[in-house]
Amino acid sequence: MIAVFATPEDVETAFYEAIARADLAALMSVWADDEEIVCIHPTGQRLTGTDAIRDSWRGIFANNPRLMVRLSRGVRWSGMLLAVHNVVETLYIGDERRPHGPMLATNVFQRGASGWRLLSHHSSTAADRDAADTGVRRRTQREYAADAALTTYRAPGWLPGGHAQTIYPLLIRPDPLPYHRDRWETPDGDFIDLDWNVVPPASNAAPTHGRCWFFFMVWKAVRSATTQLL
Repeated sequence: MIAVFATPEDVETAFYEAIARADLAALMSVWADDEEIVCIHPTGQRLTGTDAIRDSWRGIFANNPRLMVRLSRGVRWSGMLLAVHNVVETLYIGDERRPHGPMLATNVFQRGASGWRLLSHHSSTAADRDAADTGVRRRTQREYAADAALTTYRAPGWLPGGHAQTIYPLLIRPDPLPYHRDRWETPDGDFIDLDWNVVPPASNAAPTHGRCWFFFMVWKAVRSATTQLL
């Protein structure tokens, strides 16, 4: 009887359960009926076709009859006919409690007349030994960079505190930037203050007119949106 898998997740579960039972027949039943199915083990050898893949797993089960693969940190892309899963594999052999790996695996699934099937399995050793799921979220490079910037920055001893560092530039600037403030009254009794930088008049007035027209159109759009929301 041919097994029918309704989802790619069902195929993936059956594949790794067959590995745990060392069930070669069940493992081969999840593969697509295609001459170009591919299996790449962490050793780097690419196996193509049913016979080569079956012989490979027969040798693996003969040497390691008790294997368990724990999956974590899965990333999945799904379409109507194809699905791709990228997972982290952590391997346990026999009664050993020490995990082997981690390994990165990409499983490609194809949907056919008999449901979903495994089209390609590619497993390789992870360069990052922390790739396994340890229950702790890994930090991003941006987070490390932000911490480094905060660690290396040292405020001057005569200007401690964030408030003083914010106010000090206003005290030493000889000529504050001139600005013009417009206040927009809103229908609900609130207001919006807009501070415009005062641009010195130029010989050519066209840019100033264009800037004023742009700000006028923005003002009209904001007023219109505010009126509709209220």
